[in-house]
Amino acid sequence: MANCEVVTEWASGCSWTEALAISGSPPGDLARILSRALDALRQLGNLPFTPIRKKDLDGGSGEAARISSGIHPDVRRLCRDAARLINRYPVKDPLTFAAVDDEIEEEEEEDAAAENEDEEESDSDDESL
Repeated sequence: MANCEVVTEWASGCSWTEALAISGSPPGDLARILSRALDALRQLGNLPFTPIRKKDLDGGSGEAARISSGIHPDVRRLCRDAARLINRYPVKDPLTFAAVDDEIEEEEEEDAAAENEDEEESDSDDESL
């Protein structure tokens, strides 16, 4: 239970010293505990979601066919959020979620496009004077 408590406290923002005191583990063991939790959350956060349809059910028995529907989007989001909270020094993992990287790139492109529009508007205002 101590591992669960220390992972929860670490995700809540406790300091490294506080985490060491909670766990009672040596620093290397604590880093490994948190890294493994981070890895598990990342894997769960990257599972696909395919809703089970009526056709996926076995002929009326009510049991789903032997296919994985993945994980619910809300659970995926929670896992990703928890992974982001855990992923800080000294546990920090250089890997990121591809979707997060794509969102950042899109935001940067939108910001650049907005800046270009602002510059064009100010240039046209200057020319009219």
